[in-house]
Amino acid sequence: MKSAKLWIILAIVGGVLLLGLFLFPPRSREQVGSTFGKTPDGYGAWYAYMKKQGYEMEQLQKSEDKFLAQKRSKATTLLRVYPDFTYIYIGQELEKWVRQGNRVVLIGIKTPATNAPFQGSFNTAQGVVTIETKRRRSLNDKTDSLLADEYGSVVWQTDLDKGKIIFVATPYLAANAYQESEGNFAYLAHLVNAKTNTIVVDEYLHGYVDREELVENSELRDWFAYLMKTPLVIMAWQLAVILLLLLWSQNRRFGNIIPFTSPKLNNNLEYIDALSEVLFKAESHGFVVSKITKAEQIYIQQKLGLGSVLLPLSVVAASWQQQGKGSNKEIWQGLQGQNAQGGIKPLFQWLICLAILRRKLS
Repeated sequence: MKSAKLWIILAIVGGVLLLGLFLFPPRSREQVGSTFGKTPDGYGAWYAYMKKQGYEMEQLQKSEDKFLAQKRSKATTLLRVYPDFTYIYIGQELEKWVRQGNRVVLIGIKTPATNAPFQGSFNTAQGVVTIETKRRRSLNDKTDSLLADEYGSVVWQTDLDKGKIIFVATPYLAANAYQESEGNFAYLAHLVNAKTNTIVVDEYLHGYVDREELVENSELRDWFAYLMKTPLVIMAWQLAVILLLLLWSQNRRFGNIIPFTSPKLNNNLEYIDALSEVLFKAESHGFVVSKITKAEQIYIQQKLGLGSVLLPLSVVAASWQQQGKGSNKEIWQGLQGQNAQGGIKPLFQWLICLAILRRKLS
């Protein structure tokens, strides 16, 4: 009787999982930013908008080297909307292609988060552009800022001879979610220079491959290898593992229950935690700075071969500079500890400075 109930429960669970899989198929991050995407984070609406405007558009489904091997009589813009934030990387062949008078627009470049408000509006010649991100490129970087505020650049460019490379911090500049916005679609059309250039949207990085690539790639040609890359197989494996675990547990294959043992307390760590809490509440920053400064100076002296006896700071700074570790000002600023006074924030900044000194010693 118990066995029959178990199989009924397993059948219900399996049915619910399969039903959920077909009704709510898992979304792949690779589809984010694709012009084939109809979800809010896709670019299908922008692609339709560009085609309606009569611009020359292509959806690239080949690798970069095959794209660059094609000869074109007209200036071209390669648009890449990354499915996730990525760091800037331009290969030598692509850079050479840009210098010939072409353009590359990279959307979704990883930049630091700032104190900027998450949502902002920017006035442009194409209309008001809505930006929803705290990420910005520092205005101190040697690049031409195209869209920026007091916190940094959202869009910037680098000129390479006759061509340009344009970078965008947010991956959703012209996503489907902004099709009601006044200027987002038009502004991206301006960035890709749609009035002059042929626009090639890279769909290869989103997993779209044309038939020629499939024929040349034996792994993709094999239907079993293709199925092994789909979420359906992953869900099937998970279901199989769950069923196996349930069967083992019903047959009591795991043996006797082992009671949990309480972890042994580390008295030293408990004492350090208690002392740090007392010092924090008492705001004894000076005491903490003096202790850490002495310990760090001894550590730096040992790494520089100066022994473990505290020496004048001028001697340590001179040896630091002579051994090519950096400027002697770094030692004075780090080991004097004067900048650490005045609260938690200066203390953290000072600790970061000490961490940089340690990194240079490794």
